[in-house]
Amino acid sequence: MQTSPRLREYQVVLLIGSGLVGVFACAILWEFVLEAFFQPIGRRSTYEPVPAHWGSVFGSTVFAAIGLIFPAVLIRRWLRRRNLAEAALRDYADMASDWLWESDEFHRFARFSQDVGQFNPDAKGRILNITRFDRRHPTDLDDEKWRRHREDLDAHRPFKNFEYPVEVADGSIHHIRVNGRPIFSGDGAFIGYRGTGTDITGQVLALSEMERGEEEFRALLDSAPDSMVITDADGAIVHINGQTEAMFGYDRDELLGKPIEELVPERFRNRHIGHHANFISEPTIRSMGTGTELFGRSKDGREIPVEISLSAIRTSKRRLVAAAVRDITDRKRDEERTRALIAEKDREAQTRLRAETALRDYAEMASDWLWETDEEHRFKNFSAEADLVDADSSSANIGTTRFDRRLPMDQD
Repeated sequence: MQTSPRLREYQVVLLIGSGLVGVFACAILWEFVLEAFFQPIGRRSTYEPVPAHWGSVFGSTVFAAIGLIFPAVLIRRWLRRRNLAEAALRDYADMASDWLWESDEFHRFARFSQDVGQFNPDAKGRILNITRFDRRHPTDLDDEKWRRHREDLDAHRPFKNFEYPVEVADGSIHHIRVNGRPIFSGDGAFIGYRGTGTDITGQVLALSEMERGEEEFRALLDSAPDSMVITDADGAIVHINGQTEAMFGYDRDELLGKPIEELVPERFRNRHIGHHANFISEPTIRSMGTGTELFGRSKDGREIPVEISLSAIRTSKRRLVAAAVRDITDRKRDEERTRALIAEKDREAQTRLRAETALRDYAEMASDWLWETDEEHRFKNFSAEADLVDADSSSANIGTTRFDRRLPMDQD
């Protein structure tokens, strides 16, 4: 049965007061001994005035009373301060989300504070005299974590932030975090552990939800056809997708946390830092480097012609920049091939034009003329030399056939 703090206070005061009363009684007894045995013999028959003897006794009494009251007041004040400190400590423990626990030398739970009832109403009754290892949930498959915890306990070392799931009375799973320090007796023998526990189920669920969101976000990035690079306001890379790894030849871990200039050719890096700062100050969705050729730099130093579209992302915590990077190497190659083909066609056309011009010159210098007919054999074109034969022949014969010009005399 525990003794209340006030009762303990009165017990201590009574004990000290009893001791001081004893001192007072001894002081009075000592006065009588001095009077009776140590007074000179010549004076024993002489009558001593009573006031002198009782004055000595009165002085001893006052001295003893002061010696009794003053220490008692000081001790009572000290006990009151100690009780206030203990009450404040209990209040802080009650207001905290933690509960207190103790275990014995075999690591069996021996005591819990009242706060554990908020976490699990019948936890105290269900888990007393069992160990933390007995409460290990089947879904907790981290054997290495439990092995290290067993080593800490067996070596009587303090431990912090040991997290594990447990099943509570209603069948639901809660996640808790515990800290503990070993307890030793006055002779140095290990007698158990004392520590705190915290229900972190809300934190674990929130972290799990955030991780699921992170997985969905990464899946979304990886589904993009282009390379996606996301940086923070300082230009440090915080996310990339698989297309970025394939295009530039880096692994994800090699780029995360690095400046975006890692993917920019060296001759453009200083200029790019200024462009990034300008975009952060005035973020808009736009293409990067409109009207200019852009290049990225792969891990092996190869320059890659690219197109880049920028967009700003604002979250509750920070500002991000998303860059969609498209490798246009094939397009550039096709454009070069097309330009070469067009140039070749132009050369062929120039050659053909020069040949036709030369042929026309030769025809004009000859005595014959040239003519053309359509699919029904009607004349449609004559060279200029035909006018030398008949001034009206070229215009009069357009649209007629050779049979229309047959003379009557031609009876063949």
